[in-house]
Amino acid sequence: MPTFALITEGITDQVVIETIIQGYYSGQLDDELDFNPLQPVRDATDESRQGGFGGWENVLEYCSYSDRIREAIALNDFVVIQIDTDCCEEKNFGVYLTKDGNERDAPDIIFDVISKIVGIIGDDIYLKHKEKLIFAIAVHSIECWLIPLHMKKMIGRKRTHSCEDHLGRAIKQNGLEYSKNYDVYFNIVMPYRKRKNIELNKMYNRSFEIFIESMPDPIRLNKLF
Repeated sequence: MPTFALITEGITDQVVIETIIQGYYSGQLDDELDFNPLQPVRDATDESRQGGFGGWENVLEYCSYSDRIREAIALNDFVVIQIDTDCCEEKNFGVYLTKDGNERDAPDIIFDVISKIVGIIGDDIYLKHKEKLIFAIAVHSIECWLIPLHMKKMIGRKRTHSCEDHLGRAIKQNGLEYSKNYDVYFNIVMPYRKRKNIELNKMYNRSFEIFIESMPDPIRLNKLF
């Protein structure tokens, strides 16, 4: 049973990542997948289910504890590290979104964000275990990956700014509930349980496509487990 540890900004991000991974491997594996949320820890309290913990600072802080990262790698087959780029120009993040007044391309931003995280984790750990580390870097928020599922106009599906606001409006226009909590996001991301929906929509967001392309090959997983 392949196990994926999750280090994410919040529990809504966890359910998005879980669903996408499940959908990507749907019908491709001989065994079920298992997920181990590490940051934030998911429990039964109301505060946790409403997304009361997490944030990009907590992701970077978690990655700075080498003992935690080593344990996550030792106890799981893969470790997924998710972070959005909307706050990456903050002082404690330090990755620029623009160059010479122009917005940088998504692959360049993602490269710098991964380099930042690798620097925090430590080159020694990364080089030894890089095949077990998966980076889910959303430009500029994970909601941008969900917009193509619910935005009717083609041009809106490629949006990378203010995605949470636009996603919320699209959801409500479709007659559904929207709020930032686990249960709502569980329903919002549900179509990605089918791999065909992932393949259809990854073209609208380059960072989503890069994440999908970074997933371990199903044939490889079947050989391992």
